[in-house]
Amino acid sequence: MSVRNDGFTMPSIISKYLGSNIQKFMAVLIVITGIFVSTTFAKGAAALLADLTSIPILIWVTIIFIYFLIATVFPVDKIIGRIYPVWSIAVNHGGADDWGIDFKSAIFNSGIHNTRPIFD
Repeated sequence: MSVRNDGFTMPSIISKYLGSNIQKFMAVLIVITGIFVSTTFAKGAAALLADLTSIPILIWVTIIFIYFLIATVFPVDKIIGRIYPVWSIAVNHGGADDWGIDFKSAIFNSGIHNTRPIFD
């Protein structure tokens, strides 16, 4: 749809076809939906990390939202290039509390590697 309309963004296309009142409504709806999705994701990830560590869930939520802010402001390749190699080393070689060993043993002891194909 954007290609047919000279590369307009979705709010511009909504305004063109449905009017500015609907565009304002959709802008509010998009913001509310974004808040719900990011909050749900942050809470779930923070709860998981709080279970794995002794760090409280509020600290993890704060760290995740700071990451959201950094990911919004800076280009993705700058963030990935700096953070994910460190995360990879921590996971694979055991960082804080031997996460790497815990993740590997959880995968290998859970039987995931012994699953059968869906179709025999």
